[in-house]
Amino acid sequence: MKSKYIKQGIIFTIDMMFLPLIITLLSNNWEPIANFNDGLQRFITYIAIYEFLAFLINKNQLDARKDSLLIYITILKETLLFIENPGFTTLKDSILNKINKLNDKSYYFIHEDVLKAVNLIKLGISNNNLTNKKAFLEAELINVEHHYESEGLSWNNTLLLKFLKK
Repeated sequence: MKSKYIKQGIIFTIDMMFLPLIITLLSNNWEPIANFNDGLQRFITYIAIYEFLAFLINKNQLDARKDSLLIYITILKETLLFIENPGFTTLKDSILNKINKLNDKSYYFIHEDVLKAVNLIKLGISNNNLTNKKAFLEAELINVEHHYESEGLSWNNTLLLKFLKK
């Protein structure tokens, strides 16, 4: 476990220091570095620019993923409620309406794995074949809620670290 932290620290250092250092050295080709302070200022500027870009890229990707997981969590919870109250037809209509909006793909940032899963739920609701799936749906809900929470922790990964963790 300790080696994992060391490896992650090395990757973080490479990502945060060497990439801006290389860009700083390359910038010397189009405008020479006059002195140490000029080089240090460029280096710090490139670190800030890189951090800003990494934050924007990570945040946008994670927000899209979290949006997808959040609607899946909502559909799972409503489906479990519908299983307990099968006569509640307005809930059934609400679930099917949400799934139909997801299939439109213009309403939410929906990922393909979530889309496949909610379409299976739609099939189960349409065929009235969910009563023996309650335990599976509850386990799936726990799993998806865990993924939703862990996505919230991933925003601070650097781009290289995020790429290598996949």
